[in-house]
Amino acid sequence: MSWFKNNFRSKDKISITVEGVNPQTENEFRFLNFLEREQVFFLEKWFEQSKKLGHQFKPQYSDAIVQKIRTGKFSNPHSFPEYFNSEFDFIAIDFETANNNRVSACALGLAFVKNNTFVHEEKHYILPPAGEKILSSHERFHGIQEEDLEFALDFKELWDLEFSKYFNNNLIVFHNSSMDLSVLKSLFSYYKIEDFSIDYIDTMRLAEISGKPKKLTELANLFEVPIIKHHDLKKMQRHARIFLRS
Repeated sequence: MSWFKNNFRSKDKISITVEGVNPQTENEFRFLNFLEREQVFFLEKWFEQSKKLGHQFKPQYSDAIVQKIRTGKFSNPHSFPEYFNSEFDFIAIDFETANNNRVSACALGLAFVKNNTFVHEEKHYILPPAGEKILSSHERFHGIQEEDLEFALDFKELWDLEFSKYFNNNLIVFHNSSMDLSVLKSLFSYYKIEDFSIDYIDTMRLAEISGKPKKLTELANLFEVPIIKHHDLKKMQRHARIFLRS
């Protein structure tokens, strides 16, 4: 996800890590989406350091950055997934649940790949059905707390607003479909969602068939993919990289 990363030390000696997107990328949606979401302080530091290192920015990107720094505001003119015509090579996904009940999904991370390149990443908090509370054991595992879900939409609302736009016409990649696919099916059943048609591949099953290790961390080491915390959004990127390199 990160094209350029550097550490800065402020006057009070606090170390700050700033990450950015390739300023020459053809994926205008991704760059402008990064620009919209990034705080001005971090954006300004990243922009200054990038220029010192000789990185060249597309003129429209430089203009947009200057606008954001001057006004503190910037809105990406492109929408997702329409910018990509809702068509991807595949989408790697990973659910987190509040407890052992499959319908208790509380978060979904997605990594989108098009033309063998990461083009977008998303993480959605999901409001579980009433009574589905986050167990302390699960909170320790994924780090999601009840307050994180205060303004979350339930799965049916997210399906109608967004997920249905790309789930039905793209290949979905799981690692251990016995978990994530069963969560998805449970949610479809609970919310009586019938307008779905899911094509999927399980990288764990592919690894098993090809004689490779099934554990995600071992596969990541095999394909030289960086290891990250389990609940990090980049776990989906790891799924996708493994699938791309297998």
